Amino acid sequence: MKDTVQNRSILTPSRRLAIALWCLISSFATLVPGSSIETRDFSR
Repeated sequence: MKDTVQNRSILTPSRRLAIALWCLISSFATLVPGSSIETRDFSR
């Protein structure tokens, strides 16, 4: 009897780690002063 369950692509641990690191670095990049998110003006 043939297996009817389709094979799903499973991310390898190294690829999963790379995605997690990319998400972590990109979330910290929003905290860097002077980035596109920073819109406050303290010149007054």
